[in-house]
Amino acid sequence: MTTLTSQELNFLIFRYLHESGFIHSAFTLGYEANLSKAVIDGNQVPPGALISFVQKGLQYLELEANLNDDGMDIDGDFALLQPVDLLTKDMLELRQIIKDKREKIDKEKEKEKEKERDKEREKEREKEREKEREKEKERVEREKEKERERERLERERDREREKEKEREKERERDRFEKERDRDEKAKMPVEIPQVAKAAGGPEDHPEATVPAATPSDISHSDVTILEGHTSEVFICAWSPTGSLLASGYDKKSTKP
Repeated sequence: MTTLTSQELNFLIFRYLHESGFIHSAFTLGYEANLSKAVIDGNQVPPGALISFVQKGLQYLELEANLNDDGMDIDGDFALLQPVDLLTKDMLELRQIIKDKREKIDKEKEKEKEKERDKEREKEREKEREKEREKEKERVEREKEKERERERLERERDREREKEKEREKERERDRFEKERDRDEKAKMPVEIPQVAKAAGGPEDHPEATVPAATPSDISHSDVTILEGHTSEVFICAWSPTGSLLASGYDKKSTKP
């Protein structure tokens, strides 16, 4: 790379002063630097050449600062430097500035990543909480359903108990009616015929007569119903020697 001569640099400064409106300063610099005798063709120097030249030099320094000592790229994003740093600091200081900037950027990126991870974890926790709320809601619904079922069963048991009470009352009424009927029947007078003692049947004592029965109040429980004859019984008599009752009916036979 060719070296920039002092005369060329003075000419760039002269053009900068002239373009910026510093006419007196430009004239003084041109006179003192003897630029009128320079071999530089001003028509080939573009406007703003000094600023463009300085910017390119700063970019070069910035690019160099972003390289390792061996000329390889440093891992990480390209770090921009302030012009004042490029003008006032050497290469080691510039690289340290870049290193510090990258560490700061990495920390900020890590913080952002941590925030994102926190957001993801919070989302997961929110999902878990939502699941827990759903489970709790389902549990409450099941409990309510069980409670409704218990209430329904309790109502059914109450209705069944009421029905049982009604049936018991009905049975009590039936028993009461039966007891009342038995009592009424027991209070009814029973006619007991008084028969004469006879050794034979009606053929042997045709003249035997049965005296008229007299009414007497006898409890229904003291009355015994005797069965066995298939025809009408016309005579009966107690045995004089034992607790036997002889009865006779139209087939001319007796039953003890």
